[in-house]
Amino acid sequence: MKAKGIWLTVMGAVFAAALLLLSMYTLGAEVFPLDTFLTTLQRAGYEVRTDMASSEFLRGRATQITLSGDPEQTILLYQYPSPDKAEQDASCIDPSGRLFTYPGENGTSRSVTVEWVAPPHFYLRHNAIIQYVGSDEKLLPLLESLCGPPIAGDGSGKTSRSRELTLE
Repeated sequence: MKAKGIWLTVMGAVFAAALLLLSMYTLGAEVFPLDTFLTTLQRAGYEVRTDMASSEFLRGRATQITLSGDPEQTILLYQYPSPDKAEQDASCIDPSGRLFTYPGENGTSRSVTVEWVAPPHFYLRHNAIIQYVGSDEKLLPLLESLCGPPIAGDGSGKTSRSRELTLE
């Protein structure tokens, strides 16, 4: 009887996820193609590990993607319920990728400055923000081919908040 309850719970979760994806496609919202992303990284020669991660700066559901190599490379993928939510969070990232400014109540805002150990790169693709901190010459062009040009950080070509972010 216990196995049947577990099976029903799992099937219920699968059904709910399928409904969410179907509703997003039905409403015209595109979903980040995680499976394609991971497969492409594997085909490029990386061994790929994924783990759930906590998010200190962005509000999306965070997944840490660790790529084999010397040294290992880490990508953080933040997924959101919709592209609009991802764009809203992306607008909090300063073009340098080092300052996050969040709107508060009554016209106030809260800012956090980060000193990264390597150049940050932020990409926006559909309902996801992809963060890579590093300068791997093999990985950077691969990320750009999968996600488009960076919206913030190194390589974004943006220098001030007054310029609009280029969003896909």
